Amino acid sequence: MDKTCAFLVLVAFFDFLAVSAVERLPAADKAKYSTYLQKFETKRNHYRLDAKQLLDNATLYMKEKFESAGLEVKLQNFTTSDTTTGQSVSGTNVVGILKGQFFDTAKDEVVILGAHLDTRGLEQEGVNNDGSGLTALITLAEDLTGKDKCAQNHSILFVAFDRSETFDVQQGHAVCNKSCGSQAFARDINTVVQRGSVKIAIIMDCISNYNPDADAQKVYEQPIKDYFSSFFEDQGLIYGNMGNYLAVVGREDEKEILIKYKELFNQVRETTYSQYEAADFMWNFKGKPTGINLTNVETAFEKSDTLSFWDANMTSILLTDTCYQRDPLFSCKSNVWCDNYAKASRDDNLGFMYTTATAAKNLTKFLVCTDKDINECTQGTDKCAVNATCMNTYDSYKCICKNGFKGDGFTCDDIDECAQGDAKCSKEAICVNLPGSYRCNCKHSFSGDGFNCVASGTSTVAAIFYHIVMLVAVGLLEFTM
Repeated sequence: MDKTCAFLVLVAFFDFLAVSAVERLPAADKAKYSTYLQKFETKRNHYRLDAKQLLDNATLYMKEKFESAGLEVKLQNFTTSDTTTGQSVSGTNVVGILKGQFFDTAKDEVVILGAHLDTRGLEQEGVNNDGSGLTALITLAEDLTGKDKCAQNHSILFVAFDRSETFDVQQGHAVCNKSCGSQAFARDINTVVQRGSVKIAIIMDCISNYNPDADAQKVYEQPIKDYFSSFFEDQGLIYGNMGNYLAVVGREDEKEILIKYKELFNQVRETTYSQYEAADFMWNFKGKPTGINLTNVETAFEKSDTLSFWDANMTSILLTDTCYQRDPLFSCKSNVWCDNYAKASRDDNLGFMYTTATAAKNLTKFLVCTDKDINECTQGTDKCAVNATCMNTYDSYKCICKNGFKGDGFTCDDIDECAQGDAKCSKEAICVNLPGSYRCNCKHSFSGDGFNCVASGTSTVAAIFYHIVMLVAVGLLEFTM
């Protein structure tokens, strides 16, 4: 069979799988992805009043969805003058925090899941770019606090970045030279997490465009042809430049993460959508890209939020369908309604987004979860009060105030038994409150242990006789009642 026949058979096979794919997408997940995706069929930028209002609406929507998922939410405001005109601009990132057992300790290795709020240009809508990433953030937040919740060692940050787009709209507008929102977040991350380190930042930017048509992949910039020549040749000769793959981008620093993500992606697609591919693009350098390395990265996949973390010496990978380098976005990118819900919500596109996001979720769980519970009580990482007892539970712990104290366990106040009338002192004794207890002191002219006080000078025998008589009397009284 020659390559042309093989290619036609392959295309027919992919078409068959695309039709049957929807049947394997869980109905509940399909409904969620579809509903959330439609919310982002808007233009969202700082350059037009109506678009700014829609951006504010999207910011509020992300905040509310994070809160409803049970995340602790912070709005991170920032200002920068690193723009095309030198003018200062401001923006707001939405940060959702899912705390692990190591939160706010040096042991915490934080995983960041990120996408961006703003859209390209002045009037363009942004469902795939980057409503698909925002949709993934919401669904992953709901899953990781719900059906996929685990015994979580490390913390997860869900971040919707503002002012990520660097496409120069000109007309006197100040546009960020780099992705301002993620630059600000990476720079000021200690305002969100005071201690610990970043394990990985997983950036999802355009993840809902699966196109199995021949020559759907329109652009292969020179760095891809040079650095990834084997992929370039295979994609052209074997796959006919179909847009059937997810680009997983990283450096040598992220090599192990890239391998693990592809493994998890393949596991998801084999059980649901086997027509999808994940192609790793690992640049052969380490650390912050400069010079020709920076030029190559920015040329191949445009400027992305991943670069902000590389600049800050943090590990990060980019998950993308290559956005405007693939049809239909490539051919109609000048059309303001090109990136719309009708295209992104096709069954094969929803499945592509679901597979990408589910693999990201499984990678996150692999990095933050543990099969064994951590005993915060024995490790000393609990936040119990000094006058409380720590009780370990699976995935958490309880703080119980000790006897003589009251409170929620994180704060325990002394109980004044004397003032409350709970003390068992003799009527001939004075009650003295103590931390967590009390003491009974016999009054002047009386002696005893404070619980039983007799007049001083009363013989020991008489005191004992008196005590026995009183006990018998009380017993008879109780018997006759």
